[in-house]
Amino acid sequence: MNCPNCNTFNVDTATFCASCGMKFAENQQTKAKEPVSNTRRTYYKPQPVGEKYSSKAIASLILSLVGILIAGIICGVIGIVLGILALVDIGRKPNVKGYVIAILGLSISVFDCVLMIISFTM
Repeated sequence: MNCPNCNTFNVDTATFCASCGMKFAENQQTKAKEPVSNTRRTYYKPQPVGEKYSSKAIASLILSLVGILIAGIICGVIGIVLGILALVDIGRKPNVKGYVIAILGLSISVFDCVLMIISFTM
């Protein structure tokens, strides 16, 4: 039922308004049980707070792919470092996602570095 004083929605069994404290009369509580057809209520769904992908994991994956394309060992080393830092962040912070991305970036970066070392020794 809505308060006649401040128009705040209250539960049907309330004897006082939750917002302004006005006491409801007994007949108002019985009136509130009757459905009101012209009343429109809007309910909002709460959004999840802070869930995001780790930017370090994404950077590790991108650098590992760039390292393979341009044959750069520097990109591979930076990708390894960023992949490890991303895994540490994901382990410490429960609202950060991207474990698979970090593992992919780390493993491709290691593969890139091993490939570069093998190509330099031959």
